[in-house]
Amino acid sequence: MIDTKRQEELSISYLNAVCAVKGISTEIFRHDDGGIDAMLHKEKSIDRQNLPKYRVQVSVQLKSTSSNFTESDAFFSYPLKKKNYDDLRTPASTKVFLFLFILPEDEKYWIFHSIDELAIRKCMYWADLTDLPDSENKNTVSVLIPKDNIVSPDSLDELLSQIAEEEL
Repeated sequence: MIDTKRQEELSISYLNAVCAVKGISTEIFRHDDGGIDAMLHKEKSIDRQNLPKYRVQVSVQLKSTSSNFTESDAFFSYPLKKKNYDDLRTPASTKVFLFLFILPEDEKYWIFHSIDELAIRKCMYWADLTDLPDSENKNTVSVLIPKDNIVSPDSLDELLSQIAEEEL
């Protein structure tokens, strides 16, 4: 299996694990259509319109890398294919996010296994490209992903709550 495929599989495992902890349902699309690799679903209690529950759904495009990015103190810069950039900017009835999984450069550190734990190393981050402008670039567009936008069980659950409450 080539490195990009293995990295993709690890990003799916990371996302599934994070979602499972908070009871967020995931649908993974092995052959994405329009740049969507996963759908996340959860019923949330909300204060809006006196509704006891609200079903929130988001679409996700998954990317993973161990070296194809640069970073500053606050952001990662990732070269996204122009087609993917445009797909993520296209207006949709559900929110669409880019999730970037960053692995260690040396693949021997991608996972750690013992009888007490299985750890997938490093971390996944999210970005909303909806309001970004068109790019004149032909092949790739460098997108900035805030380092504060970590995909963790709590942060992902909070992101879904913000979408349900129409705060995002």
